[in-house]
Amino acid sequence: MFCIVSYSTIEKLKLLHDYQKSDYGLTVYSDYHGVRPANMSKWIKQFLLAGLAGLIRPKHNQKYSLETKLTAVMSTPILKCRISPV
Repeated sequence: MFCIVSYSTIEKLKLLHDYQKSDYGLTVYSDYHGVRPANMSKWIKQFLLAGLAGLIRPKHNQKYSLETKLTAVMSTPILKCRISPV
């Protein structure tokens, strides 16, 4: 059984900073801190590409108004003639 651990942006940044200062390889450092090496690699790539914003977890389940949803559906060419606004 695996335990799923979520890391905050600050925790990721601290791990990356400490890894950069260390003399250890990625696998040894990751194992010592209980982080999967694949996650560390992903965080490094995200940080190099987008900076701190790359480490921020995306927010899910964004809510949209009915008007926004209808506008999106109506702007789709295939559905224009099938759906009429309420």
